[in-house]
Amino acid sequence: MNIENEQLYQWIFNYNPYTQDWRAVKREDYIQLFSDNDEIVLKSSKIDTLVEIIKKTNGKLNKLNIEK
Repeated sequence: MNIENEQLYQWIFNYNPYTQDWRAVKREDYIQLFSDNDEIVLKSSKIDTLVEIIKKTNGKLNKLNIEK
């Protein structure tokens, strides 16, 4: 495994063709993919955006500065 992408190993990605967006969530929280819990589910129209966010934060969502 490429050490650069190691933090992606614990994430699950899902594409919703109805909303045309990608979602990503940590493996232990996969059930949240099917809820509206925006606190732990990342969403984007592009999977590459999600991958970059996870890489830059090392998979730690608390490093994101998101205002709700």
